[in-house]
Amino acid sequence: MRRLLHGEQEFEYVKPIHAGDALRVRSRTKDVFEKQGSRGGKMLFVLMESEYRNQRDEVVAYSRNTLIMTEGTVKA
Repeated sequence: MRRLLHGEQEFEYVKPIHAGDALRVRSRTKDVFEKQGSRGGKMLFVLMESEYRNQRDEVVAYSRNTLIMTEGTVKA
């Protein structure tokens, strides 16, 4: 976990979500690629997307996030 960074996250709401709704989520890896870091070493980027559906099987939201794994330990 010392080499893992949370890069970015966004949410897109397609329809209203109400208290009592039963949501199902399906997540997938959208893309994986490498970049050279500015301080040396490679960084592996993993782009993930999750789709949320309600009890009527309607898409109500998406979430997208980026995880970054570095070659060395991340220093605060």
